[in-house]
Amino acid sequence: MCEGTPIVIPVTAAQPVYVDTDAVVGWSQQLTTTLHRSRSVGSMVRGGSGEAVQLMLQGEGFVIVRPSWACPRRRRADFE
Repeated sequence: MCEGTPIVIPVTAAQPVYVDTDAVVGWSQQLTTTLHRSRSVGSMVRGGSGEAVQLMLQGEGFVIVRPSWACPRRRRADFE
């Protein structure tokens, strides 16, 4: 489920893009994809996404990611 407008991120040969595997919606067919592991917990804390594995996209094109996760609405009975 995607909450908000999906974000389109350009990918160039000189600038690969790393995205969370849970956030990716789609990408250009001509892009090359590789799973990339974070090397340390520190890299995740200092500006990283917090995900141990990310999808790296290389080439010329774009990737679409969801801006946030939608939380299912709770019914009143769930709180009683």
